[in-house]
Amino acid sequence: MPRYVSPSSPMPKKLATLTEILGIPQLRAEILRFLSQHPDGATSGEIAAAIGTRYQTVQRHLEQLEELKAVKASVKPPRQGHHVVFKIKPNVLAEAVEKNASYIQGS
Repeated sequence: MPRYVSPSSPMPKKLATLTEILGIPQLRAEILRFLSQHPDGATSGEIAAAIGTRYQTVQRHLEQLEELKAVKASVKPPRQGHHVVFKIKPNVLAEAVEKNASYIQGS
């Protein structure tokens, strides 16, 4: 059974509603927020400790975000036994937000 994250700081109500409307898991929003605040990157374990969830869960989200090109890993797969640091790609994230907002608004 998945363990749901409690945000490191309370998510503003408007933002929580927006993430629910768009179907963005709160955990994924917390991971992206953490990486945005740590431009030098972090490991899945560091992120998990900071946001209060299991590193395996964070790792799974990071792998999906990497496939979507929203984050970049310091080591290419296979990664067993490697220290992997993930960094956010802010330009990709900003572009995705802009394009989705434009689409939703009918532009």
